Amino acid sequence: MTLGYADPVPTFDKTGLGEESRHLKFKNMVQAIILDLIDRGYIAYSQENGVDTLRRISKEGLADYEFDFLEMLFDDRIEITDREMFSRYYLDEKGLRKQFNKTLSLIMKEILFVKKDSVSGGSLLKMEEVLLKV
Repeated sequence: MTLGYADPVPTFDKTGLGEESRHLKFKNMVQAIILDLIDRGYIAYSQENGVDTLRRISKEGLADYEFDFLEMLFDDRIEITDREMFSRYYLDEKGLRKQFNKTLSLIMKEILFVKKDSVSGGSLLKMEEVLLKV
């Protein structure tokens, strides 16, 4: 597809990762790269029992950006399912929330301790020590 002078130009958000409102979307670019690498024989696609699988075939002759893309896609594995693509970059929302709440609770306890101690003659120096622990 070539764009002429009067054709709408695809737009991107500031990060380049969001969904665009026009023709070109980030997920479509990722799909295009994967399809290109399949077509050129660098990865193989198979489907068995409803599970889509990608397998690395070769690294020889890849451009640097293609090699890096495959490293991100496969996460140092030879074969992945569609649910494992880019797995290194998944977020564990429950784990992050639990860690955040635990840290917030510790901070609040320390702040209350420092506040209580400062009312009874303590110093603000303890507040700096508390913040440095976090």
